[in-house]
Amino acid sequence: MAFTVIGVLDGVVYEVRVTGQASDPVQGSKLVRSLVKQWTGRTVSLTPAGPVHTVNPGDARSVLALLATQTKVQQVGEGAPSLAPPRPVRGVS
Repeated sequence: MAFTVIGVLDGVVYEVRVTGQASDPVQGSKLVRSLVKQWTGRTVSLTPAGPVHTVNPGDARSVLALLATQTKVQQVGEGAPSLAPPRPVRGVS
């Protein structure tokens, strides 16, 4: 499901639609499209302890993780995936 992200990159406000499609991962900002292309195949970590995401243009979660770590995300629209790691359930192994 596509969703919108608004943020700031290099002092420029951007608004993009993250599509989750490898052929057209983001729409609306050439600067953000270039960032995704530059980081494809590299890893980003939301915190020093993880989780680690490998940037894949066809994976909306990894594109969102890239934007969250390399830009100042101001707003994420409805339908965006959660970046929080799954919490273990106590008593279940």
